[in-house]
Amino acid sequence: MSKSFGSGERFVHGICPATMTVSPQLLCRDCGMIAYRDETAMEEHRPVHQPLCKVVRKLSLLSGGRNPLCGGPSAAIQLAEIIKLCLKRSLTQFESDMITYPRCCGFCWKFDGDFSMSYCPQCWSTVYCDDGCRDQDTFHSLDCPDYQHLSSDLINKTATVNQSIPDSNSWCEQNSMEDALRHYLGTDDVDTQKGRQLSGVLSTILTIKIGLESVQTSKVCLHLVGARHMELIDIRLWNQFAESLNLESLNIILIGPEIIREEKKSCQRVSVEYIEPCLYEEYATSPEYKTPNLIAAFNCGFILYKTWNQSIPQMLRNDGCPLIFTEYYLPDALANLDLIRELVPDLQILSEVKENVYRSLVPQRSPTVLWGKNSVLMNKRKIIFDNGHVALVRRVNGK
Repeated sequence: MSKSFGSGERFVHGICPATMTVSPQLLCRDCGMIAYRDETAMEEHRPVHQPLCKVVRKLSLLSGGRNPLCGGPSAAIQLAEIIKLCLKRSLTQFESDMITYPRCCGFCWKFDGDFSMSYCPQCWSTVYCDDGCRDQDTFHSLDCPDYQHLSSDLINKTATVNQSIPDSNSWCEQNSMEDALRHYLGTDDVDTQKGRQLSGVLSTILTIKIGLESVQTSKVCLHLVGARHMELIDIRLWNQFAESLNLESLNIILIGPEIIREEKKSCQRVSVEYIEPCLYEEYATSPEYKTPNLIAAFNCGFILYKTWNQSIPQMLRNDGCPLIFTEYYLPDALANLDLIRELVPDLQILSEVKENVYRSLVPQRSPTVLWGKNSVLMNKRKIIFDNGHVALVRRVNGK
């Protein structure tokens, strides 16, 4: 199922991961996928990089010295699966970024194994073979300012913004992310690193408010399916949210194949439970199953992952429990809705697909399989935002 683009340490090939300086020149000789400012930085970062590096080096040797990513965009997906099998674990966010966003031409996707391509000097996130490829990447002028935010936020990263929360819950009552941030931060200047980071935390919570408009109870059980890691959820903020909606209780259950199970947590009106890693259809038929009042799937990718086909009918319950889902791109959100209609014909659209007023303001990179020529052909920008588009549906007639 889906993964968040925003959890854990990130990798940008134009930034040394140890020193956070731009334009690193010392290439890792074993894998050719990462560069550092100097030997000291390389040695400092070795424990983080070494597991993936060893696997890539072995694969390159088996291919006569050719890096696995030389096979083009689809090679990145295959490489990720191979490395997970070799390491016998899921990839860290940093490892996933290295494979998903390698140093390849921003238009033709040629892998830059010797670090010879030139960077965009503004964002340090994109390289090109030559001026011809640079000129054909027509979306970069639109994406470059967001890439600059992405790079500068990584370089200037600070502690999480949600260590202290405001006394007032007025941020929960606003009708846009920008207004929510103004009330939370107490300032009109929200287009900052702190504002963007906070928007990533609040987006999930505020988007749930759209779904709860169709829920007629003060004791809510919420299923978060294909859920994110818990570090993106501050339970105190959920408690403020529950108070603002006069909810007597809010039980949040996280379900997904890559959940890291923890002990149950609670804060006044809110409790959080983790289910052992599984698909939703497995949870729906298990003894642990608890009847939900709202089900949510964020940045879901229904059309991208076949495992959703078995889960979606279980997520649209006979009792009419609403399902809210979000997606990065509008065309994908519409395609998701078409897929749901195929799987569950007796469907009611409570809220058509639309741009989400509570989308995150944190710029994220789309997978490089959508970059360059594919980006232009499909009219999909390389920068995306969590929960960009939203829809609300439910099953009707109890069938």
